[in-house]
Parts: sequence; C-alpha cells; structure tokens
Amino acid sequence: MSRMFGTDGVRGVANKELTAEMAMQLGQAGAYVLSKDNGGKRPVIMVGCDTRLSGDMLANALMAGACSVGANVIYLGVLPTPAVAYLAKTHHAGSHAHACGGDAAPFNARRFGRGDFGVA
Repeated sequence: MSRMFGTDGVRGVANKELTAEMAMQLGQAGAYVLSKDNGGKRPVIMVGCDTRLSGDMLANALMAGACSVGANVIYLGVLPTPAVAYLAKTHHAGSHAHACGGDAAPFNARRFGRGDFGVA
C-alpha cells in the first residue's frame, strides 16, 4: 500500500486502499475530533462528491460514520471542491469533505477542511 494520508486528506484506489469501511471510520474520527474541539457540541459537516462511480459510495460511508458519532451532516451532492469549501465557510460548518476528481483515475481522494481553511 502506498502513502495514503497527505496534508489535506486521504487518497487511494476506491475499493482497494480506500474502502467504504475506511471512509466510514474517517467520518467517525473526523466527527469525534470536531466534537471534542467544539466543547462537545454536535459538529456540522458538509460533504460533496464528484461524478465518479465511487463518489456516492464513499460519500455515503463517510456521512454514515460521522452521523454514527453524533455529527450533523449536510450532503451537497456533486460539486467542485472549492464550492464545498465555500459553502462550509459561509454557512459556518465546522468541517467539509469532498470526494474529488483532481486525482488521476483510478485514484479517489477524500479531502478535508476545517473552519476557515480551504481545500487544495
């Protein structure tokens, strides 16, 4: 397995390195950290995806994981990464995630941002 974790997210081949189970666990971990940093309040996480076949699978798994530990999740559907970051910032969401198409096929990425930080 190659290096999966980078400066702003996780990347890998869908259903090989980047599985639905891993996406769910990433959602759980992200929501847990955000709730601890937010004084135990339920974090709001906005999620978008691209048009790849794996986008819906990974987005739904990530959202299921975040919801399972108490996060409020807003699914934005198919949007470019900067739009997800912009909506999260303007609507004061604690975090945002995106299954982005900036990586060459067959790689998928889960990009994460927080607060006023954008995503590359």
